[in-house]
Amino acid sequence: MGKTTIMVSFTISSIKLDHKYISEKLGISPNYIRKSDEVLNNQSLFGHDEWSISTKDEESLDIKNQLCKILSLLDDKIQIINKLCEQFKAECSILITIKIEEGQFPAMEINQSFIKFLSSINANIGFDMYFYSDCT
Repeated sequence: MGKTTIMVSFTISSIKLDHKYISEKLGISPNYIRKSDEVLNNQSLFGHDEWSISTKDEESLDIKNQLCKILSLLDDKIQIINKLCEQFKAECSILITIKIEEGQFPAMEINQSFIKFLSSINANIGFDMYFYSDCT
């Protein structure tokens, strides 16, 4: 029987980013980057640049654990993030990916400190949920 897993990603995206510059300013190496000229499987271009950090895909039954990990990396970098977004005309987003196994639904509360962080960097938040096995 599989375990439910959660991964949280923070992404800065824009038409054109300087990935190395962003890493230097934040003092963090990204987990992955994407470039606007990257060719996708359907032969179209990706269309924008992304710089992302994320937690690992971790067994968990509460998104709070992974949100806290991302917040601890970025909470003292709000001014830098905002300057980078202004400089590159970029947007920030948080993506919470949940893979539900055997009907084990995680707790999904977003606390006030994380809401304040999202608001302070004008970030979007999204959820990708995948259901495996019998979830009834």
